Amino acid sequence: MRKSLVSASLVLALSSTVWAWEADVHYGLTLWLAVKAGFRPQIAEQIAAADLSADQGTFLPAPWAVGFHILILGDVQASESIQELHFPSYGPVPGTPKERSVPLDSRRAHDWLQKDTQFPTTLDNESSELKNFGHALHSLQDSWSHEGEPDVAFRCFGIQPRSKLSWAHPIERGGWAVHDADLTYLWKSDKKNRPIDMAHATFDALVAYAGKHPSLRQHQPADWSTLELSVRTFIEAETKDGKRAWFNADTDVPFPSYREKFVEGLSLPTSKATPRTINALQSIKWTCDKSTDVVADIVRKADRIPPEVRSFLDKFFQQWLVDRNIETVVKEMVDLSEIKRELQGFGGIAERPQLWAQKFLTMWLLSDHGFVNENGHGVPTAPGFASLPLLPSSEPAPSARYGSVDAAIIAPGTGTSYQVDAVEWPPVPGTSFVVTFRFKGQAHDALVLVARQVGQAIRIVRMFWLVD
Repeated sequence: MRKSLVSASLVLALSSTVWAWEADVHYGLTLWLAVKAGFRPQIAEQIAAADLSADQGTFLPAPWAVGFHILILGDVQASESIQELHFPSYGPVPGTPKERSVPLDSRRAHDWLQKDTQFPTTLDNESSELKNFGHALHSLQDSWSHEGEPDVAFRCFGIQPRSKLSWAHPIERGGWAVHDADLTYLWKSDKKNRPIDMAHATFDALVAYAGKHPSLRQHQPADWSTLELSVRTFIEAETKDGKRAWFNADTDVPFPSYREKFVEGLSLPTSKATPRTINALQSIKWTCDKSTDVVADIVRKADRIPPEVRSFLDKFFQQWLVDRNIETVVKEMVDLSEIKRELQGFGGIAERPQLWAQKFLTMWLLSDHGFVNENGHGVPTAPGFASLPLLPSSEPAPSARYGSVDAAIIAPGTGTSYQVDAVEWPPVPGTSFVVTFRFKGQAHDALVLVARQVGQAIRIVRMFWLVD
């Protein structure tokens, strides 16, 4: 059996979230286009599931891989895996962001697709070959959403670690902190990087694969010209309700045939009382001063984690996620003087660290994460930051409730709610404890918190996040 370009051992090691275009593209649109390309429905489902699976795993969810495997461990193999699946180029790893820029309609992704299309499919290898093909499709699609120079994680929040290994949405498409690069409707009017071209390239790849493997086909492919108007409607849908309505509209590909609830995890608002008015149809623009950032690597230490640190973290998560005592958590468990230092790149908001900390902790408890992204996703200089509530009980977004910490968060691949590592966190001397995890209901995000001894107590001193 042929090995895929991403080694099986790496996939298993990295194998459970998501990165780049979301499930509406990688699963839903791919399945719809596969049916239109002539594939039997069950084969179309396998291809779409494989496309989506590139966003699911321990490495394969890029936010988790960047947050833990790259920023903390400095894992070159993880960075190479993310490049191949999500930021396809032939740039060197390690390498500067400019050297690793992603070209539109990437040649590297096309080379992968060509190899998979030419490889014969038999009953014995059909499943593995369709998975390889789905991963190659994913890489091609991401060369649109990730076109350009990748941003550096945590830019403007005081530190830029592993800048030659880390990956993030290009600044021109919103940057590392927001989901905008992955939302089709924001780019429908882009004159160069057009989602409709991504969809057309996906369809062409599907038609080519079906042509080389006719046993997988149920009928001849449709003509692209008969599909384009419908695909444009898909691209323009701005909400979960809009995407769901589009998938429901085509009786030839009935909605029940799609994977259950794949729309629910999108980083789009559920619905909109009013359309996005700030920077409508373009990504959120936010300003900051990165000159205060420390460009240095986090160094993982072999130290064991003291029981008092784990006890503090267990209490912190219980108070935050289950009891929702946001004000108490911020006042008693977060060192606001350190948060002020974290926010120095954002000017005046640095003088209000309690405000930012409350909004940061609250935004992860809101059911409609699309609302959070619409309003800047925690970036203090984003136009919508003022609309983010201070407390989970505040309107305008309803909040989710968790019965336990385990019900809320997970550290993929560990079997635990969160991963904690002893590190040297520049420029602070001594041992800090980095906590990495993601919310179970928010597959496109990972969180990174830093705790350390402050006087006689343990306190949270930094709060970061990563998106795909």
